[in-house]
Amino acid sequence: MTFYVSNLSTDTTREHLLEAFKKHGAVASVSIPAERMKDGKAFGPHRGYGFVVMDDADQAHGAMAALDQQMLRGQVMSVRVAYPRRTPVYPS
Repeated sequence: MTFYVSNLSTDTTREHLLEAFKKHGAVASVSIPAERMKDGKAFGPHRGYGFVVMDDADQAHGAMAALDQQMLRGQVMSVRVAYPRRTPVYPS
């Protein structure tokens, strides 16, 4: 199950999210997208959200219930189930 975690403070790292979620079960992956600078190479601060993947559904539901609306690094984070991106449909 993949979670969309929003309202992260700018100093939150992948390790901070990993530590919070692994208290509730095995974490498969954690990512926090960062801003690309104009040159396309350097990265700026992250965008305030991230994704956490947990393979066990029971552990994942427990983590979401325990961590939604909890403080992490001075911010109240929101934990929701992430849905796949929709493919845009363009008129022909």
